[in-house]
Formats: sequence, C-alpha cells, structure tokens
Amino acid sequence: SLARDDSGRVDRLFSGHEPDGRTDRAGHHAHVFLAADGGGDRDDDAIARLIVAAPWVADRGTKPRRGDRRLFERVTGQLNDLRAGRLGRFSGLATEPIEDGDPLLGPASDWISTTSYVATRNLKKRDDPTAAIEADVTAECRRRGLPTPVAIDVRFVEAGPRGGRPSAKLRLSFANVVHGPILLGRDSHLGGGLFHAVDVG
Repeated sequence: SLARDDSGRVDRLFSGHEPDGRTDRAGHHAHVFLAADGGGDRDDDAIARLIVAAPWVADRGTKPRRGDRRLFERVTGQLNDLRAGRLGRFSGLATEPIEDGDPLLGPASDWISTTSYVATRNLKKRDDPTAAIEADVTAECRRRGLPTPVAIDVRFVEAGPRGGRPSAKLRLSFANVVHGPILLGRDSHLGGGLFHAVDVG
C-alpha cells in the first residue's frame, strides 16, 4: 500500500506485475526480494528481521529504471507496519540499513543457505537429485552475476512431489570473496535460497 501511486497502481518494483497486469516474466528479477531472517545464530524458527532487498542488489544483472532507487528508499523507509495474513499484524517495525560485516552481506568466500534452495527446473526421470541441484545452482549463480562456485556442498536434498523441483541445503565456496545478499533459486523472491556468509572477511 505504501507503493501505490495517485491512481492506486503499484509499480512493478513492488508488485511484480507489468502495467497491463501480467506477472513479471520468468527469470526476470525486476521486483523486490523478501526474506525472513533468523539472524544466523538461532536454532528456532524465530524471525529476527524482515529483509527487503532491491532487485539490483540481489541480481547483479538487473539495472534499476529511472526513479526506482528513490521509490525503493521512500517505500522501505516508511515500512513500520506489516499485515501478514494468518500470522497477524506486526507494528512498530524499524528500518535499518545492512552494512558490510553482517552475515547477509559478507564479504566472504563461503556461504551457507539458511533457507532451502529450490531448483529452477524439474527433475527428469533419470536425474540424480544431488547432481541436478549442483548444476542448477551453478547456472543460477551465472544468471545472477555471481562467479561460478569452486565447490558446492549439498548437505541435504529432497526431491519435489512426483519428481518435481528438488530442494536442498547448501554450502557454496567461491575462489574469491563475494558480497551479498545472496538469494537464489525458484522461490528466492519469497525468501528461499537465502545465504549467510560463513566467515566474513
């Protein structure tokens, strides 16, 4: 609602829809990424903060349109009340910038997923789920302007229903340090595939 213009329309940056009502095309990341973050050092499901990431920081190949940066800052700067359906209403939220050294930004060469990575493609009949995840996350890193990982540690993998998209918990290692945020995979706009830096350096 904070992003509505005078005619009641919500810009693609926040709606994920084109002016004619069509959804943003697959593989196009011109709208915000949202994620719930537990802070990295918690064993429960408590949410420490809500991440609202601009598309041009989560997908290095996306360029902001004229006015996007200003709109993003205006809307996120006013975000202090969240209505989350069955979860209820959260008031008194405070906007805080994330700075280098935070687990979400790094920089670091090793990153571990805090939410499951969901592959962008379905498994084929004879596909090995682990190999499919490795190939998928490698391609996804390239698409998002990240370097190719030198090592992918698949810590847990689960095939989707009826052989659909597999999901996994991962550790990615890069040859050099990279900056976050890193959100990858099919449901990355909704908090999937969120990574934390292992050793900030």
